[in-house]
Amino acid sequence: MSRPGKIILSIAIGLVALVAIVVTAAFVVARTAWFQNFAKEKIIAATEDATGGRVEIGSFHFDPARLRAVAILWFTATNRREPRLTCAHAAPKWRPGFLRL
Repeated sequence: MSRPGKIILSIAIGLVALVAIVVTAAFVVARTAWFQNFAKEKIIAATEDATGGRVEIGSFHFDPARLRAVAILWFTATNRREPRLTCAHAAPKWRPGFLRL
């Protein structure tokens, strides 16, 4: 194999190894309590903004293997304005759109 071919092969192997390390690190971080609390806070903030009311999470489960979060949410109206959504509880299944294939 020529020298440029060896260089290209070495770069390709290095990139594959880097991607494997990043994916492994992402799965490890996704299983931590810190990440689950971060995800809960983001879900609460987005839902409060969308509904106009106060939101509480009754239960929360994040599955990093499927990149899916399931949360039981409670909505209450605020004094400022009426909520855009009223329901006793909801169990949304969230998947990041940019990861859909």
